[in-house]
Amino acid sequence: LLEGWNGHGQFKPFFLALGLDSLVWLNGSGGRIADPARLEAGSAASADAELPADSLWAGHEALLPMAREVCQLTGAPLLAPPVVRAVLQALCDDLADFTYEPTETAQQVRNTCLERTPPIDVPLRDVVFLLRGMQLNGHVFGQGQDDVHTLAKRLLDQVLFLCQREQMQLDAGAHAQIAAWIAGTPQGTAAA
Repeated sequence: LLEGWNGHGQFKPFFLALGLDSLVWLNGSGGRIADPARLEAGSAASADAELPADSLWAGHEALLPMAREVCQLTGAPLLAPPVVRAVLQALCDDLADFTYEPTETAQQVRNTCLERTPPIDVPLRDVVFLLRGMQLNGHVFGQGQDDVHTLAKRLLDQVLFLCQREQMQLDAGAHAQIAAWIAGTPQGTAAA
């Protein structure tokens, strides 16, 4: 009931300004706080879970914790970097030959990913989420800007928007990790 969260504008900055070291901020819609002592038992098991040897996250393990946090917060699909790249490439290939039609394009992108060697089984709903995200970020398919770099930038911008909407504060390192995950931008370099 404080006006403007006591001058902080949003709940998270207000909470952080209180300096309550015994509580932690949990990312999620609207924001939540919790007692870390009560969380440790549940989160330790999931944090220490190892990836299978054939995981598409192999070689990208350092990006996984940030990607998990973003996906839990925003509802974005947790796709490994090679899967994101495969979807974007399949989308570019499809748009080079066909007009964008939401349902047909999404299905064709999924089919193209399944036909790869090795096949990548990306759920149709995840492909749709990515396509809609690019459109919500202002991309209009079929206007000559359907290259992988442009689509990756649109998708990255949408993911960053979703993080901002959920009040997830990103420092330069977090931003670089998200860029590396979504757009394939090497860590330590800024996304274009």
